[in-house]
Amino acid sequence: MTARWFACLLLLVQSMAAFTTHLVIDDALLQAVEREIPAGFHVIPKSSLNAPVLVDALAIGDSCVWIGDPSGVPPDLWVGSFRPAKVPLQITSASASPLITGKLTFQKATVSSAYIKPVTDMPYHNVDEEQRANLEPILEARDRFGNVIGYPGAMMRYYAPSLVRHRFSGSECYLFFFDKPLEAMSAGEWITLLKAIAARTNGAVRFTRLTSEYASYGTGERARITARLHNPEAKALATEVHFSLKGPRDKDFRLIDKLRRIPDGRSE
Repeated sequence: MTARWFACLLLLVQSMAAFTTHLVIDDALLQAVEREIPAGFHVIPKSSLNAPVLVDALAIGDSCVWIGDPSGVPPDLWVGSFRPAKVPLQITSASASPLITGKLTFQKATVSSAYIKPVTDMPYHNVDEEQRANLEPILEARDRFGNVIGYPGAMMRYYAPSLVRHRFSGSECYLFFFDKPLEAMSAGEWITLLKAIAARTNGAVRFTRLTSEYASYGTGERARITARLHNPEAKALATEVHFSLKGPRDKDFRLIDKLRRIPDGRSE
């Protein structure tokens, strides 16, 4: 077998393999939760992280969970961090969080906030790597007046391939920038958060966006509802989306429509 054919076969095997979610976790937190981490995570103690290997895995579509201080986050991910305050802050769940976690209890903690940070301030098109990603808040840090001043928990969702080397498409990075994670939440609640991430990443088809227009309930008025799905698997999958409506005086939701869709492998 020639080197070229071997490389092509290796690429084919990689493209058909199931995606992995890599868990980069603070060493102290790992000791507390090691036996309860849900199945499906590739666990990496933060102290032994090999950043280039992680980047290569994410570049072909794997996902990542980062729990700990932000030092060592690979710049290829276009994720930056800053200190919203020097003192411990109150942490709350974001109202539009992409994760269904239930109610989590937080203690005040010293955190950093995530933001999108290009590798260069002004990328040259078709020369430097450019990511196409959204940063979606999961957790919010609030000051003593209740104002949101940072996002210590966020999801970096790479919704399309990068413009130059066509990497990272479909990858999701869940970032939790806590200096000492166990001061913010108990070990049991971190496990609850990991289970919520596992439920999302192990699902065959994911919702990536759900939007709707507003209506004033006038007779004959129309409102458009749009749902966008992502299929991370290599094969096409059938799914059915149900849309329900609850009026101002209704007690329950009622089904208004259901649509069957079959997204192709690794597409939206």
